[in-house]
Amino acid sequence: RASMNVMSDGLAMLLLADRDGKSSTALGSSPGGERSLSFMDRGMTRAWVGLLPNGDPTIRLAGQDGKSRVGLTVASNGGPGLVLLDNDGDYRASLIVPPDGSPEFSLVDRDSGTSAHLGVWSDEAGLWVLNRNERMASMGILIRDTPL
Repeated sequence: RASMNVMSDGLAMLLLADRDGKSSTALGSSPGGERSLSFMDRGMTRAWVGLLPNGDPTIRLAGQDGKSRVGLTVASNGGPGLVLLDNDGDYRASLIVPPDGSPEFSLVDRDSGTSAHLGVWSDEAGLWVLNRNERMASMGILIRDTPL
């Protein structure tokens, strides 16, 4: 079963339904330029693949409650990023690689505001522990071309 709809806000959508008539897959294009393919389970979008209005490709995966848990994107600057969210949809961990190729990994505590960040750049590597964005501890290695 399939249906084609144009919503009052201009969203154009092709809906595919299972044998019980429940929506299972949607292909859509919004007036703002977002284009997406969504997969639903029990009335909730569980997986979403699309292009944001700026053209960035994005994948989102959701829990049974429909809340996003994982996001994967390639930003317009070419840098990929992976984000993990908790049950409330709050950011908890990320792995990004900016266009310069320097990977960064971050973890954020749920309640205390403490976070840890690990990064590697062309001339240094470091680990930072922050509490509410204030640096509490750090450890780094500076890479030099010449011996000390």
